[in-house]
Amino acid sequence: GDTVEVSISFRSLKGSLDNVAIIDLIPAGLEVEIQSVREIKNEYTKNWKPDHIDIREDRIIFYGKIPEKVTTITYSAKAINTGTYNVPPIYAESMYNKETKALSPANPIVIEP
Repeated sequence: GDTVEVSISFRSLKGSLDNVAIIDLIPAGLEVEIQSVREIKNEYTKNWKPDHIDIREDRIIFYGKIPEKVTTITYSAKAINTGTYNVPPIYAESMYNKETKALSPANPIVIEP
């Protein structure tokens, strides 16, 4: 039942990119706190504001323009089960130029009682 903070950092290496989807698959054992994701779109103090956020049961998709500088988005998730889980890689792809894409490494997480 503890809350963890999920941070995703990203940047473009080719100048600013429009119309990019960042897909964050949620690992088993965690449940997204939906209100924390909705607040990302309302935070005007951050240096990045997504055009749209699609919150689903197993993933969150952020749509927007990717800047050249390193940008971080953060939301909360709640631990709902103990165990060791693989965190799926975060995938980003331009919606209109399929040659522009990125994939993060996958890492395990451990949730202990």
